[in-house]
Amino acid sequence: MRNWKNQRLQLKSNWNQKDSNGRRDRRGFQLSAVVDETHAVAKKILARLSVGPLRVRDVWKLAVQDSSGVRKAVTVFYWLRDQGFIRKTGKDYCAPYELTEKGRHFYKALD
Repeated sequence: MRNWKNQRLQLKSNWNQKDSNGRRDRRGFQLSAVVDETHAVAKKILARLSVGPLRVRDVWKLAVQDSSGVRKAVTVFYWLRDQGFIRKTGKDYCAPYELTEKGRHFYKALD
């Protein structure tokens, strides 16, 4: 389970930091938190795929268990598919997905 209060406090503390020109740099800190969260979800999905094939509905189950949100998990799952990190094992509509070599390298890079 996440500790949203601490994450929000961290973003607020970063919110008031100033860059070298004395301006407040707000966008970068919010974006880095989103990227870190996306990479964490991708890492969980790739870790599960390294064990064996996975269906999209299983991603939903993982998202509910990790409380990362179904929409976020499915969005990351399809992004991994579009980037070529995962692929379907067959032509069937409900065929499970498997990890590709490119996906294995990306998973090692996330660790």
